[in-house]
Amino acid sequence: MSTRPTTAGAAVDGHRNEVAAAAPPRSPTLAELPLDAPYPQVAAAIATELRRRRTALHLGVRALARATGVSASLISEIERCKRVPSIATFARLRAGLGLDAPASALIAPQPPAGLLDEDLTRLAACVVLQRGATLAALAEALGISLAAVREGLLGIRDRLAAVGLYAVEDGAQVRIGPLDLAAAAARQVAELQAVPELTAEQLEAIALCAHLGSATRRQIEHLRGGRDAEHLLRRLVARGLLEAQSDARAPGAPNVYRVTATALAATGHASLQSLQASLARGLEDGGDG
Repeated sequence: MSTRPTTAGAAVDGHRNEVAAAAPPRSPTLAELPLDAPYPQVAAAIATELRRRRTALHLGVRALARATGVSASLISEIERCKRVPSIATFARLRAGLGLDAPASALIAPQPPAGLLDEDLTRLAACVVLQRGATLAALAEALGISLAAVREGLLGIRDRLAAVGLYAVEDGAQVRIGPLDLAAAAARQVAELQAVPELTAEQLEAIALCAHLGSATRRQIEHLRGGRDAEHLLRRLVARGLLEAQSDARAPGAPNVYRVTATALAATGHASLQSLQASLARGLEDGGDG
């Protein structure tokens, strides 16, 4: 009996071989790689794992960056196999994607070998006070190696988180920023502390509003000798130096203007009462003269 395959069977086998040959080889996962795997294989395994999970969750790179505190540019480089993330960065990305944390991320941060607790304290102070720095600058200032700086950043992670901060290291630069729960408040403080420069005309309008406590446009124009104040008041409101609120009880419901915290800061006063007292003293001195 002949054992030669039939024509149909040979065609099926040939098709299977073609499909197998055309199918791209499956990339090994990070867990499947040996410990001494070369850099390109490690980078490819990490990139594949993160990109597949992010795509499955319909997350953009920027959305993942906001969720994890890892910069979008660094995520892009990792997914393009241009960079292998640090243990801390990889742990944040996996946590943000809902993946099981690698074993190394489950270990509680300990002071890196060779670094004392006071070294970590100095590192945290440098990063916070300078709002980030280059790894090279930190290494030189602290008298330690670049590798020790990277390990130290992992060691101070919890210290920074305790005061609402995170640090991102991209291989050359350390950047610091507020955690999501503190970001809005930090932005508001920054806006309030930004002291704008005032023109004499703007300062005059603020002083009149402060002196009266609140004032309408008509009152301000009267005290300014009849000069039109519409555009001036509009600019002051736009810059956050005055706030305007309609007075529904008055005929025509005119806007009533009051000074803001930004205006007080711009005039060097901590409260409306302080500014009013200063204006009163100025009026008394002017009257004595």
